[in-house]
Amino acid sequence: MSGPLAQQKVAQRALCLGALLMRESLEESVKLKTPSEGASTSELSGRLNSWLAKEGISNYLSPQEKDLVGKTLGSWTMEEIVASSWRTEALGVILWALSSIERIPPYDTKFSKPQILARIGLGVNASEFAAKTRQKPPQDVSRERNIAELWHWRARTSELQRNHFSPPAGWTFQQIIAQSAKQAYQSGLIPKLLDDDFSLFGKSYAILSEGEYHDAASISLERHFALNWLCGYSANWDETSTET
Repeated sequence: MSGPLAQQKVAQRALCLGALLMRESLEESVKLKTPSEGASTSELSGRLNSWLAKEGISNYLSPQEKDLVGKTLGSWTMEEIVASSWRTEALGVILWALSSIERIPPYDTKFSKPQILARIGLGVNASEFAAKTRQKPPQDVSRERNIAELWHWRARTSELQRNHFSPPAGWTFQQIIAQSAKQAYQSGLIPKLLDDDFSLFGKSYAILSEGEYHDAASISLERHFALNWLCGYSANWDETSTET
């Protein structure tokens, strides 16, 4: 792990993620045959590609992002659309780190994609965008990384339980979760406890519905991923680790 990343690099990553999400929205419109208002999806795709070339953003796309953006409009699979859509959480964290948004929502609340993309905007000047940002202090980013890792750990612990893995000898999963939740609460990393557990959606994590669990796990994964990258855990965006 290296140190915090330079502001210019973080701003470039925000623009790359913004471009990916803009393309994802176009793919979703094509796939779902959503009627367009104003410019057509093909016109918007052309404007997006021109912006990427003009501002040099294409140079900073990760290999996986280049592969997706380079595909013919309408050729993405639903799996690619869904996975890319979740990058809204990563972009939200990046924009928070650049002080473009005030706070990171609770871990049962998604970032709003329209509000997030409004912070960038198709055709924005890359240099002007970077100049208007102000990077958060490293200690603030590190604290948020610890919080994201903690929520991601809780999601993975539920996954282990759901897949009938055995806890460490001499422990139950309930005991491990209760101890971790208490320590996290006492450290101020989570806002409240409920039934000796983390609390989301107004209930104990242990009794989340399947949909609630999926959202919570995806939110924590994406935020953990972005924050690990911000803290220098990997020089390669695509290969950033999210071990817990």
